[in-house]
Amino acid sequence: MTDTESNLPPVELMDPLPQPKPLFHFWRCFWLTFLVVSLGYAWHCFYVPANEIAWANDYASAKQQAAKADKPILLYFTANWCVPCRVMKRQVWADSKVKELVNAEFVPVAIDVGDPENAEVMAAYAVQGPPVTIVCDSQGNVLDWRAGRISQPVFLELLDSSHSLSGGFERIYTMCRVMRSSGLCCMTDWKPFCTPHLLGAACVGNTGVLKPNIPGPGIISVRSAEISVPLAALAEH
Repeated sequence: MTDTESNLPPVELMDPLPQPKPLFHFWRCFWLTFLVVSLGYAWHCFYVPANEIAWANDYASAKQQAAKADKPILLYFTANWCVPCRVMKRQVWADSKVKELVNAEFVPVAIDVGDPENAEVMAAYAVQGPPVTIVCDSQGNVLDWRAGRISQPVFLELLDSSHSLSGGFERIYTMCRVMRSSGLCCMTDWKPFCTPHLLGAACVGNTGVLKPNIPGPGIISVRSAEISVPLAALAEH
């Protein structure tokens, strides 16, 4: 050993670096997992695959096409900011069975609730917000409807059930014409919104406005005459 080496101060060993605590590892893994799941969910909600539905340009065009082809109208009230609507577009409207059935037997039209030009249509069908799916006859009379996000099986059930209701309004109108001719109810105006899947309608006062709050299934109530007529009686007229 040389004199120089002997004069060097003793080397002090450094303390080892502290090991990360298990809790730190847990929270780091938790937040990384949360970030990945959040990004995946955001993509899942906002990604909408293209569909091949033959949409009408607007409500007026849909009514014209429906009257010409004698097909029911399928109204879909939606919005760009509506997450449930995007889920339906991905899980329902992009489905091959839905595409084939809708394009073959209905005239579909998407109504943007954020467009001021559609305010009149929303008011006519008492739509407050999306998504709402309404099946109408070729004249715009409601046959059946669902509010909120619905699955593919429920959507197909809605389309199927509307076929059995296609003659409901004609029978109601026939009965009301009979009551009007008998002086029981003076009906001058009809609003095409009802819930005919409950098999009934309400004639209120002298206006004959159809109301969704039906007093009971199978009953037409005429408030001005204070009578109730079973819907089964419509078959006789």
